[in-house]
Amino acid sequence: MNIRNFFLLFTFGIILTCCKSAKEFAMEGKYDKAFDKALNALKKNPNDAESFEILMLSFDNANEKNLNRINQLQTNIAANRWIEIAELYNLLQIRHDKMRQIIPFFPASIRSSIKTQDYNILLTNAKVKAADFYFKGGLALLNMESKSKAREAIKYFKQASRYNPSDQEILRMVDEATFLGTNHVLYVVNNYTPLSLPYDFLSRMTRLPNDPYLHLSWVEYYIQPEAGFKYDYIIELNFESINIVPERINTKSTVHNTTIDDGWEYETDRRGNTVKDANGNPVRQKKVRQLMCEVLETTLTKSIFINVRLNYTHAKTNQLLKSIPMTIEETFSYHYVTFKGDRNAVDNKVLSKLPKNDRPVSFPSATDLIQMSREKMAERVLVMLRNNNKIIRNSD
Repeated sequence: MNIRNFFLLFTFGIILTCCKSAKEFAMEGKYDKAFDKALNALKKNPNDAESFEILMLSFDNANEKNLNRINQLQTNIAANRWIEIAELYNLLQIRHDKMRQIIPFFPASIRSSIKTQDYNILLTNAKVKAADFYFKGGLALLNMESKSKAREAIKYFKQASRYNPSDQEILRMVDEATFLGTNHVLYVVNNYTPLSLPYDFLSRMTRLPNDPYLHLSWVEYYIQPEAGFKYDYIIELNFESINIVPERINTKSTVHNTTIDDGWEYETDRRGNTVKDANGNPVRQKKVRQLMCEVLETTLTKSIFINVRLNYTHAKTNQLLKSIPMTIEETFSYHYVTFKGDRNAVDNKVLSKLPKNDRPVSFPSATDLIQMSREKMAERVLVMLRNNNKIIRNSD
């Protein structure tokens, strides 16, 4: 059957149900539906004799059916019988409340013949016992000292609260089961290197569990250890060593030559006399000048390699579950150019490709390089934490 035919049959079934009369429901033994149909008809016309007859018939039969089932359940020793008993008393109470609402619309002669009861006391008593069944079931699950059973116990305590919402002890046990069902993870950052790590750097590494991608159900992170608190897992971000590559200065030299026009001058012979043309006028010639410039391109570099390890430990057994090494490289690189000679000797195309900086700077310290690596380090560690979430999500 395709989905279109299914929805057609489903819709047709709803239409047929809506079109059924109270009498038809009563004949099928569906007394509550017959009761509601007849009740609605009488609200419109209190003098509808047939609807009144069906109302009373359905009312009596439905009540009898519920009460018989309650009597049968009360002879049963099963503790969970009170769940169904509470539901049955709830049906009785709702039905009798509906009847009390319609009675004022009937003539006085009829009103006196309709008997209703209040089941609230019996309903409350049954709810308390149903709540007690779920409460004890939740306690039994908690006593198994299992994360998965504690999570299952929450469902029992919430059911108990549904039947007895005013019981504060039940609400307290929901919190207790939630706590016991949660994996409590201590996240610590350790510096085993001889260098002092910058405060901002350490603060960024410590705050990593606040990342929204690490917010998991049944996992709670702690970044401040508490004495006496029993953690389930410990995640350690250990800074094991920092290797510093010495400062390096590399300089590349290129020489550029060119000639430029530099006005004019009178031509002279070997003796230094001015040469004249046929008309006796001094002969002029272009004057050129030779330009030379040495271009010095200098690169300053300094690097560090930060070696860290992420360890996952089961806190109760002290078993190392996983150890993940990682190395982060951070490099300082600075380029600048200086000119010796006439800068005009350098072609513009060459100038456009040279570094814009024209003066040196000081090399950063190792601490500065560590600080520069902060976001890169944080991102890499976060990736490792996300990729290993399954370790700390285990239920037992």
